[in-house]
Amino acid sequence: MTLKAQVIAINKLLSDIYKREMRLSYLLAELDFHDKEIKLINQKLLPNTVASFLNVLETAIIGVRDGARQFQIIEDIYGLTGDRPQTLRHVGTELNISHERVRQIKQKVIRRLVFDNSKFSWKFEFEREVRQLLEQYNNCARLNQTNFNSEPKYHFHLSILPTGEKCLTVSEGNNQIIIAQSDFEEFYNRLSKYIKLLERGDSKNNKITEIKEKHPRAYEKWTIEEEQWLKNYLVEGLSIKEIAEILERQPGAISSRIIKLSLREPNNN
Repeated sequence: MTLKAQVIAINKLLSDIYKREMRLSYLLAELDFHDKEIKLINQKLLPNTVASFLNVLETAIIGVRDGARQFQIIEDIYGLTGDRPQTLRHVGTELNISHERVRQIKQKVIRRLVFDNSKFSWKFEFEREVRQLLEQYNNCARLNQTNFNSEPKYHFHLSILPTGEKCLTVSEGNNQIIIAQSDFEEFYNRLSKYIKLLERGDSKNNKITEIKEKHPRAYEKWTIEEEQWLKNYLVEGLSIKEIAEILERQPGAISSRIIKLSLREPNNN
């Protein structure tokens, strides 16, 4: 999978949607991104932008009945994963349907993306995600610049008290604490204890991050659209595991939502 191949695939899909030559950069311009922003995206944020586009596209397509198969067809025909685009006949063979049926499904999806009149506007959502990427990048850049130019926050100074005892002075701005040598060990032990508590918190956050890498929408608030998709998938007979993969949530979250909505779990979960 190559980023260049994915961009080429997206450009081909956009051209079919707009019925004219279209590129990802052209779409960004039409969404009122400035030239400097588009240049920054191409230079620094292109992988994230491509990922956001594909995520938004998938969400827009799978939100209807048979949406998962429709997205797979679009993904394979255009080569959105970065692999070689597949022919209608090849995709039809893989899905055990005729190549003409594949063509019809492709055109149906394209028409829906053209009109973009659903509650989930893929262009609006894509714009929102890219603006978030730019904001995060700019915030990180400002933070790094601030840290680079700033003086160390904490200062340490060893000195000797009038009693002859050594002490450590820790200062931050106008605040300071003085630790006598006799208290060094206790101070160190207490500091180590709280560092371990912080690390436990980081471990918990890291675990959440790992879960969200596997299930991107884990712990996020359910939307009305998602609940409707869940109902539809249950009617279609999909298993909890399959639904979890489509909705990008943990299987346990799917089961909990089924109980909350008073739905019936599938027998093949």
